[in-house]
Amino acid sequence: MTLETIRDCCSDQQLRAFASTCCQRIWSQYPEEWADQVFENDKMSSGRYVGPEHWKQLRGLVHALDIEAGADRRGSAGAHRQLDQFINEMAGKMSFVSQRLGDTASGPEYEVGRVTLCAARALRCAIAEDIRNNVVECAKHAAYAIGFRWNEADEWAAVDAEKRVQARLIQATLQDPGRLTAE
Repeated sequence: MTLETIRDCCSDQQLRAFASTCCQRIWSQYPEEWADQVFENDKMSSGRYVGPEHWKQLRGLVHALDIEAGADRRGSAGAHRQLDQFINEMAGKMSFVSQRLGDTASGPEYEVGRVTLCAARALRCAIAEDIRNNVVECAKHAAYAIGFRWNEADEWAAVDAEKRVQARLIQATLQDPGRLTAE
C-alpha cells in the first residue's frame, strides 16, 4: 500500500493519528537539545542565519498546537498563522544559507535549518483542516526531516528507511484501527 492510497482506506481520525505519529517520530529523533549539540563546535557562527533558537521556537509551536499529545485539537487560528509565518521565515533563511554555505553560512546552520524547515512543514500538514489532502505531504516532510544526512546516498537510504517505517505504521493502523504507535 502506498501513502497515496491511505486517503481512501482510513478515516480522518486515523489519518490525523498517522500524521501526528510522523511528527512525533521527528521529535524523538531530534530532542529539544539537538540543535545546541549541532552548534557546539561551530567555528563559523558569524553568519548566524539559523541557530538553535529556531529549533526551540518550532518546538514551542508544537506545544502550543498540542500535536505531541496526539489530540485532535489543531490549535487556534493564531497558532496556525504563527506556524505559517515561521515556515515563510525559515524558507527565506534556508535560501540564504544554501547560497552561502561554506562562505558565511556554516554546516550546522544548514543542518538545523533544513531539519527545522522540513519538521515545520510536516507539522503544518498534520494540523491542516483537510487531512486527506495533506497526510501524504506530512509523511514526506517527516521522512526528509528524519532522513537528513550530509552524504546524498546516505540521505536517500535514510529517507527510504523512514518511508518503510511509515508503511508499517499504516499497515498496523489498517489491521487494528485503535493501534498506532511510533516504532
